[in-house]
Amino acid sequence: MSARSAGLKRATNAGKDVSLRKPRLAGAPPGPLRLCRSCGAPSAIGERDALWPPAWHCAECGYAAPTADGISLLAPAQDQENEGFDLKSFDLLAKVEAEHFWFVARNELICWLVRRFAANARRVVEIGCGTGFTLYALREALPEAQIAGGELHSAGLAIASKRHGDAVELLQMDARDSGLVGAVDLVGAFDVLEHIADDGAALRGIAGMLRPGGTLIATVPQHPWLWSTADEVAHHQRRYRPRELADKATAAGFEPVYSPAL
Repeated sequence: MSARSAGLKRATNAGKDVSLRKPRLAGAPPGPLRLCRSCGAPSAIGERDALWPPAWHCAECGYAAPTADGISLLAPAQDQENEGFDLKSFDLLAKVEAEHFWFVARNELICWLVRRFAANARRVVEIGCGTGFTLYALREALPEAQIAGGELHSAGLAIASKRHGDAVELLQMDARDSGLVGAVDLVGAFDVLEHIADDGAALRGIAGMLRPGGTLIATVPQHPWLWSTADEVAHHQRRYRPRELADKATAAGFEPVYSPAL
C-alpha cells in the first residue's frame, strides 16, 4: 500500500484555529476541559484524571454519559452504524494484525514518528483505534504517558479492552465532536481520515482536542490512481493527492511539519 504520513502542529495563532470547539461559558475553569454532551457546560480535567470517567456527571444539568462494560459512550447513536467501517471486520482484523507485515511495519513507523515529533507528550488520544493494535505502538513509544483510545464503534473497543485492560482509557466517541477541549498533547489518526466523508470536520475536531502547539500524527493512503476494490471493501472515501492532507490540515488550524510519501 502506498501511504503518506504527516506530522502536524496545531497552530498557536488563534486566527488560524477553526476547530469545532464550543465557546467557553462565562466562568469556565482554565486548562483542559470536557464539555457536557447534554448542556455544553465545561468541567476541568485534572492532570491525572481520566478524560471521561464512567462515573462523571455534569454539575450543571446532572447528565451522565451512558456506559457499556466500563466504557463511556460519547456518541451512542452512531455506535452500531456501519459508518466508514464494516462492523463485522473487527474480529477478522484482531486475528491477523499481530502477524501481518503491514500492521507490524506500521506500528514500527508510528513508534518512530511519535519519538521524533511528540517525545514529550504526556496525554495522548488515538482516534479510530479500532481493535487497539496501534495502541501498542503508542504505549511503547510513550511508556509514561496517559493514553486513550477513541473509536466510533464499541465492537472494536471490546477487543481493545481485552488487549490493554486498565493500561489505556477507552472511549466510544466521534472525533468530529468529542467534547474535549485543549485536553491532549498528541492525537494519532492512523489510516482513519480516509474513512470519514467530511475529513475537514474531523481535522477541526482534532484541533479542538489539542492543546495549543499540540501534535497530530496521521497516516493515510495516497494516489487516487491506485484506487482498487480493496479501497471499496475498506469503506474508503478517498485516496489522498500529494498536498491534499497538508492543505486540509492547514485550513483546520495546523502547521504541517513533515509529510513524506512512504
